Amino acid sequence: MKTLIVFLSGVLLLTGSAIAQGRKRLYITSVDGDSRRYFVHEPRNYTGQTPRPLVFMLHGTTGNGNKFYNISGWKELGDTMDVLTVYPSSWEYDIIENGIPKHTTKWNCYPTSFTFAPGEVPRDDVKFLNQVLDEMISRYNVDTNRVYMAGFSNGAQMVARCAIEMGNRVAAVVEASGSFTRDTVFTAQRPVPVMYQVGNKDHLYIDALRPYGLVGDLPMSPDSLINQIPLFRSTCNTHINTFGLDSNYTVNNYTTWQKATFGSLSGNANEIFVLVTLLNMDHIYPNRVNFPIYGAGVHWAWMRQFTLH
Repeated sequence: MKTLIVFLSGVLLLTGSAIAQGRKRLYITSVDGDSRRYFVHEPRNYTGQTPRPLVFMLHGTTGNGNKFYNISGWKELGDTMDVLTVYPSSWEYDIIENGIPKHTTKWNCYPTSFTFAPGEVPRDDVKFLNQVLDEMISRYNVDTNRVYMAGFSNGAQMVARCAIEMGNRVAAVVEASGSFTRDTVFTAQRPVPVMYQVGNKDHLYIDALRPYGLVGDLPMSPDSLINQIPLFRSTCNTHINTFGLDSNYTVNNYTTWQKATFGSLSGNANEIFVLVTLLNMDHIYPNRVNFPIYGAGVHWAWMRQFTLH
């Protein structure tokens, strides 16, 4: 496995109002009348003298910012690579998902497998995340040309929405185990570079596709995913048509991962959509403990190629 960056461990955590390093809990007192929370990790060598890149990590359903602060691996990468990282929490709702009522955290992404229960008012999460970014810029020395987003599952679906509606502020995004589910064309601010990653043993995809004839695990081959499974064809089409990309793609095959790359019609290397399949990975954000890939390291190595200007 070419993971690009090995697992990084060891970080000193400070709490409360300390500025030197560690975790600092911040509150946005009013986003349409709601108090919204996010966590920030300051790199251990952060002094505020030099603009630093900023990465948003968006959690999945049932999660929150604190959970992904602890388990995603991004705070460790932030310390080693001198990157500011932020972990917002979504809102809690009563929803209906696959016919089952639930009370859980959800990002207000584009329509997917769930609906809000009657009486629930979906929050404006794009406004929330823009406000988080504004506050980060006011508190820290952020390199505004190097702001990135990674998301897992429902958080990845939210990242996909942000690639459309925050493209003028975000340099590149990673959608891990979640993305658009419909073949739709959106009006994007610009063609944001996107990596879409999925494991071939992801039980949520497998369970959803079983009634439509899927036998066994998801295919590792990007050709098979794109050309034989309508869900993945729709996801690719949405990215291609929204960002004006070439529908032709190139494939790289490795033993434990495969990649399809859709490039720009104009040849611009910064206009790109990448579909990555990982062998034997279930529905998780890989952190080298739950799976032998350091997702934050791989995702940072890919995103850092791109700048906003």
